[in-house]
Amino acid sequence: MSSISSPIVDYLLFIVRDVNNNPNPDEVADVKYVNRDQLKELLRKEDAGEEGLKLSPWFRLVVDSFLFKWWDPEGSC
Repeated sequence: MSSISSPIVDYLLFIVRDVNNNPNPDEVADVKYVNRDQLKELLRKEDAGEEGLKLSPWFRLVVDSFLFKWWDPEGSC
């Protein structure tokens, strides 16, 4: 069995305003706008293996490393 890999640069963009989002469907499976509680629920579901939810490893690294520390404690972002 061979492994296949490709060099990929991923960008994570945080915007606090209304924007139009038109991701390339060949590159992006899903996009969600969530508040803190909704994101925590998505993380819980992924951890529990519910609904077949899979987040990218790099996104999980950002979340676990600094996102909730950075995010406004009032959830206004």
